[in-house]
Amino acid sequence: MDVGKIMCAWEFSNPKSQIKGEILVGLPYRSNFSARFVRGLLSVQYPDYFAHSVFFETGLPVDIARNVIVANGLQRKVSHILFLDSDVILKNDTILQLKESNFPIVSGVYFGRNPPYNAVANINSVPVARNTIIEKRNSTPNTKALMEVHEIGMGCALIDMRVFERIANFHKLQWYCMLRHPD
Repeated sequence: MDVGKIMCAWEFSNPKSQIKGEILVGLPYRSNFSARFVRGLLSVQYPDYFAHSVFFETGLPVDIARNVIVANGLQRKVSHILFLDSDVILKNDTILQLKESNFPIVSGVYFGRNPPYNAVANINSVPVARNTIIEKRNSTPNTKALMEVHEIGMGCALIDMRVFERIANFHKLQWYCMLRHPD
């Protein structure tokens, strides 16, 4: 038996004492979800001691929906947001791999829908070609190869909430809810 994994009864009495953070999965969407997408979302694994929730936002342009998702995350004081588009199919270890990178902003690799099917990421404003991703993976076998890029799409991006807090502090902005509430 692995003694390091035994938890005492009093540790279960207060589940919040074990929680290290919360990942808010934010889904701005305009249409239905495919069965493959739902299976991927339901089978995804989360880091140990991280709570998680899913927030659906519809009926708004995607950029505004993402802003509402961030406002929801700030209001709820989550530690991370995973932006996820409904056409990105997750592998069960996607979130674990993204979180393990320990970068404040990290994206899963996914490709555009139209030829030449480049990765949805840019280096010096040039799309990252599919072959570049394959070469990177082949050159570092048996590792979770990371590639530094200058721009990413938000279709599968994990962001530490401190990024938004630092942006707000830098620009001397106050957080406020973007939704209209009845008086």
